Amino acid sequence: MIDLVKKVKVDVVLMDIDMGHTSGIETTHQLKKEYPEINVLGLTMHEEQEYIVEMLEAGASGYLLKNTGMEELLTALRAAAKATAISASRSPPRCWKPSRKKRLSPQ
Repeated sequence: MIDLVKKVKVDVVLMDIDMGHTSGIETTHQLKKEYPEINVLGLTMHEEQEYIVEMLEAGASGYLLKNTGMEELLTALRAAAKATAISASRSPPRCWKPSRKKRLSPQ
């Protein structure tokens, strides 16, 4: 992934959290370290809060579940391109990340 980003200018990366041979969470961390201007949108089948929080802490702008519909996915990609926080509609609101600087606490 990092090698591809070096070759191609991108604004948004859609990152699978579980890529089999490597962790999307670790790759996001490395990507954001080298290219902080790139927005990463996590994609996962995992609804467990720990995966989502780890992805956000790695620097992702937001996350979506793999069963997200096409319209929601397109909206999220557009929002990520504009650096707007994204959260799956079915996931807990306490995982919402409004900016890179702080996360809201559970209400």
